[in-house]
Amino acid sequence: MKVRWRIGERDAVEKFRVEIAGTSSGLQMLLATASVKLMSVNEKNGKDHITSIQQQSQSSLTQQDAVLLLIHNQIEDTNRLLTTGNSVTSKIADALRLNWLRELGAELKGFLRRIISMNIATYHAVLSIQSALPGRLKRVLIEEPFILEDATGRVAPVPLQFATSWDAFNAVLEIRFKNLEGFRKIK
Repeated sequence: MKVRWRIGERDAVEKFRVEIAGTSSGLQMLLATASVKLMSVNEKNGKDHITSIQQQSQSSLTQQDAVLLLIHNQIEDTNRLLTTGNSVTSKIADALRLNWLRELGAELKGFLRRIISMNIATYHAVLSIQSALPGRLKRVLIEEPFILEDATGRVAPVPLQFATSWDAFNAVLEIRFKNLEGFRKIK
């Protein structure tokens, strides 16, 4: 039995080896087929992903181009407005150039000359009037008081030095009628 088993075993082992080799070849074929299929699926997925990314990139580039065109147009409009504003400003500056100030200065000079010449003429007229008056009359007017007779009949001399203005004269009247009848009418 041992011999038979050994002969039978060899055939069985050989048959087992052939089956294992066949199964191994089949598995290798299946593995090779699965690898090819997997590579094909990965390649398709990669191409789809690349296509999707390219479409997104193209869409983003189109949007960015539109935004850049809008920005460019706005910058051109702004530059146009600035150029117009600068032109208007320079025209206004050229028109003004402070000519009115120079003219005003010339007019003021003319007015001042006329005022000064009028003041000088007035001064000379006053000097000529003073020289025409006798010196004694001048002292008499200043030194002698004028006589004030009020509504109640009282008479009082008032020196001209105290009545140099209406306010001063009014003060003299208030003092004269203080605590007397008619004081309220003076106030």
